[in-house]
Amino acid sequence: MIVVPKYRPRKSSLHRQLLEVVDIDNRVVGLMPKEEIHEQGLMHRSVLVLLYNSSKKLYIQKRSSKKLKYPECWDLSATGHVLASETPNEAAIRELQEELGITVSRVNLVHNLQASAETGFEFVSIFSAAVSRQVPQPNPRDVIRGVFVENHELSYLVRTFADQFTPGLHYFWSLDLLFQ
Repeated sequence: MIVVPKYRPRKSSLHRQLLEVVDIDNRVVGLMPKEEIHEQGLMHRSVLVLLYNSSKKLYIQKRSSKKLKYPECWDLSATGHVLASETPNEAAIRELQEELGITVSRVNLVHNLQASAETGFEFVSIFSAAVSRQVPQPNPRDVIRGVFVENHELSYLVRTFADQFTPGLHYFWSLDLLFQ
């Protein structure tokens, strides 16, 4: 049994995103602000969405310099947390819209990963958006720029410029989950 510390909101936490804290079986055990979940290393849920163009190239984004984690590093198409009372599917659609201005009505589940140190203690649901004819319009709050890459291009970049990519991108690339 996992014991979640009693949450006492700080005044500054009233405007923070609330996430569901989950146990090893991915069952909800409480709600806390995202920052506090990360500080305490508690398990929670996240999504990543893989966006491809008609040439089957994958969109990767360069994170904003204002991001707390991995600023100005290259990351996957759209990533984010599953908010309280939100399904992973809903979170994936929301993140794609918020980060890239891409509107879709559905996404396809590619893979679910267990929470682990490699995933930042996040249960990760990986989704693929249908091939998009929409041009990504990155939200400057989240994304500096983006580019579509082929599998061999991404492999070369990750191997050659490893420090320029988020650990998440490295991990999912190493599992061969990005180009299927």
